[in-house]
Amino acid sequence: MGLWLKQPKLEEGEAIRWQAWANRSLNRWIAAGGMLVVTNRRVLFRPNRVEMAIGKKQWECPIASLAEVEVVDRDFTVPAGGMRRRLGIRTSGGVELFVVNDVETKAIELREIFSDLKPAYPEDRKGGGNNGQLCGV
Repeated sequence: MGLWLKQPKLEEGEAIRWQAWANRSLNRWIAAGGMLVVTNRRVLFRPNRVEMAIGKKQWECPIASLAEVEVVDRDFTVPAGGMRRRLGIRTSGGVELFVVNDVETKAIELREIFSDLKPAYPEDRKGGGNNGQLCGV
């Protein structure tokens, strides 16, 4: 990923399946720029080096904790990307919002990837659908 962005640390057997530049909405007033990455085990947002230098943290979530991918309508919160439709990743802990280019296409791509990666049957996902793991920093 180079000078602007550190490569995420992958576990043994983990491989990147998809990635895109994104801004993560942290609240109504603050966003962080970086890369949204999907591996065969988790989704993570890696802030760029400048964002990390000012204290913004990486976010990650196990694939098993994902409920759905959606396109979220504008809410007109300018600083956090609300003037644009955003990519919403619904997890066991709520919805994470990301500003990405071509949001409709990216939502379709992610739905396909997640459907391939998630267990076929809900009973395969122990611990309430998240294998006992929480999403977060």
